Amino acid sequence: MISGRKVRCRTCGCTDMYETSEHYDPDTPLTGDQLQLQQPFRSYNWPTYEGALPTKETSRFRMFCVRCMGHVSTTGELHFVDPGMDTVPESIPEPISDEPREVLTLTPEPEATYKQKMAQMRHKPKRKKK
Repeated sequence: MISGRKVRCRTCGCTDMYETSEHYDPDTPLTGDQLQLQQPFRSYNWPTYEGALPTKETSRFRMFCVRCMGHVSTTGELHFVDPGMDTVPESIPEPISDEPREVLTLTPEPEATYKQKMAQMRHKPKRKKK
């Protein structure tokens, strides 16, 4: 088993979040227990994945990066940081910038007045009696 190797997130390209755990086996399909957070995030008790537990039952499709909320691995193969062990992909997506994004605020529509409700009730078709 290979543990402690730094893993590159396929969505945001960050390399300081995940590493392989003692359960990692390159010959088996990727599951949630094969990765763990690196220090200091592990000592802060951060969740390992966004919305999923780090268990053997967690498939790679539910392994979302805590930083960018994208898939840690899109194909099931991990991309490691240390170049001596594996090849690093030729094109790595640029990390998401820290620039502020436009925030959309949803406001509820004002509730209809009594007159508006009565007008709506008048326009409803009545049921026909049999």
